[in-house]
Parts: sequence; C-alpha cells; structure tokens
Amino acid sequence: MTDSTLHAAYDNPFPPEDDAPLGLTADGEPYYEGEEIVELDGGIYRYDGLDADTILSALDVPIFTATKEY
Repeated sequence: MTDSTLHAAYDNPFPPEDDAPLGLTADGEPYYEGEEIVELDGGIYRYDGLDADTILSALDVPIFTATKEY
C-alpha cells in the first residue's frame, strides 16, 4: 500500500460498514438507510415493492375463487 492509498483509506467518509443493510424484509431482501419501508402485521416490507397480493398475504386475508354452484 502506497502512502497515497493509505491516506485515502483513513480519509474515507464512507467506510464499508455504511453499506451494511439495516435489516431484512419479510421476503428476505435487505433494506438500507433511507429506503421507505412499511410494517404490516409485524413484517417489514419495502414500500415500492408492495402490491395487493403482498398486502393481503401479510394480513392473512383469505382469497377465494368465485364459483357458481348448481
């Protein structure tokens, strides 16, 4: 390591631990500082990854298929 690279390593304003995730979503995906997250029934989800199926599943809302009985 040269003197210039050693000096740059000490002056790094973003050490590697800054890139570490804050936690994992209910789907097992990492989330990082600054990302929008939502808590649904005790699970953490990314806001931009939410859809109706994810929300209904997280809340254990049953989904039925309509059928016509004869």
